[in-house]
Amino acid sequence: MIENQKTEFKKIWKDEYLKSVCAFANAQGGILYIGLNDDGIVVGIDNYKKLLEDLPNKIRDILGIVPQINHKTKDTIKDTIKDTINLLSEKELIIVKEIYKNPKISSEKLSILLDINLRNTKKYIEKLKLKEIIIREGPRKTGSWKIKNKDFEDYISEINL
Repeated sequence: MIENQKTEFKKIWKDEYLKSVCAFANAQGGILYIGLNDDGIVVGIDNYKKLLEDLPNKIRDILGIVPQINHKTKDTIKDTIKDTINLLSEKELIIVKEIYKNPKISSEKLSILLDINLRNTKKYIEKLKLKEIIIREGPRKTGSWKIKNKDFEDYISEINL
């Protein structure tokens, strides 16, 4: 899934996104996904139930239109995660798999597993961080890696990536 004229991804809801809703309504329609980063990767939403209650009313009251609001379930989230995994390179998949198995793995060990130099390994790690799939927690030497999205991590454990 990619962003285009009919599809936008937003990590969180902000009232300024009403402009996007209005643009969709004045064009050929569109879908605004909330809880996905710019790469279409699920990052989740806090207080989604409240948002599901408030958002239709806000759009109706301010814009005068009645939007179709859908809450994606675990199954549809899994589909989005599958799509995300399919967009990752082979090296990125290996890094995610190894981080899942051993959160304390070093970049040096990843470099050996990937059979590439450390500099390129760090580039792949940076790409995964920018895609908000992994994060580093704690100090450089004693910290650990974390798969940022719990649903993503759960899916990886299910499929034995």
